[in-house]
Amino acid sequence: MKITGFTIVVVCSNTREIFFRDFLESVVAQDYDNWEMYILDDDYSSNLENITKEFFPEDTRVHYRKLKNHKGKAYGINIGFHFAEGDYVLVTNCHDRLDSHCLYHMAGTIFDAAEPDILYSDHIDLEGIEKTKIHVKQDFNKELFIRNNYIGDMVAIKRDTIKKIGLMREVLSEAYLYEYLLRCMENKCRFYHIPKFLYYKRILSSDIYDSAIMQNNEIVIPEKKEGAIMGIIRSVFPDFMKNPVTGVDIDKEELIYKENMASVKAYLTRNNIKAKIDSEPLKRFWKVEYDGAGASIRSKDYMLLKDRDVKVSGKNYLEKMYGYIKQKDVAVVGVRFAKPFWTTENCGYIYDTDGNAYPAFYNYRLKDAGYDNLQLIPREIGMVDGAFCMISKKAYRSLGGFDTSLSGRDVMLDFCIRARKKGYRVVIEPSIIAKKNNSNIISEEGSHNRLVEKLGDELMKGDPFYSPNLAMGLENHKFMEADTSKGGEEYEKSRSNREPQPIRREGDVNRTGVV
Repeated sequence: MKITGFTIVVVCSNTREIFFRDFLESVVAQDYDNWEMYILDDDYSSNLENITKEFFPEDTRVHYRKLKNHKGKAYGINIGFHFAEGDYVLVTNCHDRLDSHCLYHMAGTIFDAAEPDILYSDHIDLEGIEKTKIHVKQDFNKELFIRNNYIGDMVAIKRDTIKKIGLMREVLSEAYLYEYLLRCMENKCRFYHIPKFLYYKRILSSDIYDSAIMQNNEIVIPEKKEGAIMGIIRSVFPDFMKNPVTGVDIDKEELIYKENMASVKAYLTRNNIKAKIDSEPLKRFWKVEYDGAGASIRSKDYMLLKDRDVKVSGKNYLEKMYGYIKQKDVAVVGVRFAKPFWTTENCGYIYDTDGNAYPAFYNYRLKDAGYDNLQLIPREIGMVDGAFCMISKKAYRSLGGFDTSLSGRDVMLDFCIRARKKGYRVVIEPSIIAKKNNSNIISEEGSHNRLVEKLGDELMKGDPFYSPNLAMGLENHKFMEADTSKGGEEYEKSRSNREPQPIRREGDVNRTGVV
């Protein structure tokens, strides 16, 4: 097999040495050694070159560059793109930490998945040395991604893809990676999700506390750019001016948020998609509402399925749903269903490899954001509730309609799976709430057997929008306690079957200099 080479690109800005050392330790610990690394130092003054030499005194794979122009992180990453010689470029942050099996798992995935364009993984938040929040992600979900950068800050990009897509937008100070991935999506690049925790993102919400832990209680007070009064307040109350949900500085968060929204707006404009973009109060995601004008007079474009006992609340729900159907790649749009006492009956459905469908976010309060805010954000989903949904007539004709030999939920599950197989998307719009009297739509045993026989291969792949690290059944969207980053015996078995070997380049030397 081909041994994949990686180029790790890390841009250092406002770097805290204690966390930079921790990052380098995680690189040293990698059990896959076919890599090189470019450290692009954008700090005005730092000791990072000496620290790098301390960790890699004679390692010719590690290259330090001092950036003299100070044009921002995107500029630094572009420099890394220019020098990279690996098959994939791994973009990460200087304060984060890689799992020791990160590159090994990526190399195995690249081989098994026929060299995707973009790889990303689950991750865990770090505060000091404490693991705090776990982020279990989905396979690539276009509708979710344009409202929230759920992919994160660590990705591996195929170098051939970089040649096709081009460089990062240097005018963006924070959203450069998100905007770049939007362009990759626009160019139909293949994204691949690795359902393992391959990196740890450091949450810098407690500067002094973190430094004290990392340095055995030997407190080092970081430099402050704020005025004296604000600096004192932040020193005594490290979470002052932090968003209680994200733990990020409010002023920086606002900039990230605005740049993300601007990037989405540019994407929509380039693709002639009319939509209104608005903010969400807690900055957890941004709202994108597609233009569905003319829905009432364009019924020839869609079918509206609605059971007799279903009642829908909210204004303009027809226009909201039609805004999705106007996009040529959307086949089905579903909504969220509510039970009495303002709880969720389903926010779409998830399904297992046996074809059993379970109501997503069952029994959650309607106002609860749910796991990683997924109950509130429009997204692609495995299956919608057929009691009320909108279907593209073009997609319906293309798929030959519903399979009338099936019954109950099997009918909609079959239709949604076939739609996705043919390149269509199935979307849920949770801002539209519906209620129904009867939620027990049971599939007959014979119907279910026919479904499994008909779509067995597709079912065995699992629900593409539901992580294997989350509980299935009515307890869905809850994390299952498991060490998925190492893989235990499974990891050791796969490693013995495919032991990675380094690739050395003749004449390779450790290069340092100023760019």
